[in-house]
Amino acid sequence: MKVFLKVAEVESFTKAAEALFLSQPAVSLQIQKLEQLFQTSLFIRAHSDRIRLTESGENLCQHAEALMRVQQTLIQDMEKYSAGHLRELHIGACCIAGEQLLPIGLSAFRDCYPQAKLTLSITKCEEVFNGLLAGNFDIGVTGLEPKRRFSRDLHKQKLMEVPLIWFESSKTSPPTEIINLKQLRKHRLILSEKGSGCRTGFEQFLANNKHKLQEFAHSGQTDQ
Repeated sequence: MKVFLKVAEVESFTKAAEALFLSQPAVSLQIQKLEQLFQTSLFIRAHSDRIRLTESGENLCQHAEALMRVQQTLIQDMEKYSAGHLRELHIGACCIAGEQLLPIGLSAFRDCYPQAKLTLSITKCEEVFNGLLAGNFDIGVTGLEPKRRFSRDLHKQKLMEVPLIWFESSKTSPPTEIINLKQLRKHRLILSEKGSGCRTGFEQFLANNKHKLQEFAHSGQTDQ
């Protein structure tokens, strides 16, 4: 992500490579891997050396900057442990945070504190909260705010917002650009497991619009 952000900042593969002390092919390869990962073009390449972000690239840039801030905050918070001689840090995280967001920051953390022992447990949000209160986790990262019974004993800080995104089969013809809840009821939804941040957020969205999940045909990991 650091390479991607530098390219976005200077709008040039060549200048980014010089700033990062890398070869231009190495920088180009990193961007190609990201584009393959997300299956979308991140930059518009002109005939000149100058490039600019696509719409998806701008979106990724916002999230990448947020990840870098999370990384910096994590490192700064951990520096209070024994003047940099941190030994163990136990982190509990929900599925999305643990599998998609934290690995980059934790990798950088290990580079700064190679003597530290990190353990990452990926579990449901409520189990993260229980683990924090029980002393099993030092830090918890979830997509769901703690319920009232947890909130009095836990300090929380909002790190970033991740949108809920509607996906549909590429075979759909024509593709749906805008869909309302009435149209959504015609589709069978595949949701994450009960208690996950994404599912809870979707249920809250429905409640805010005076609907219930039971009104929609759906299946999830625990419903199979």
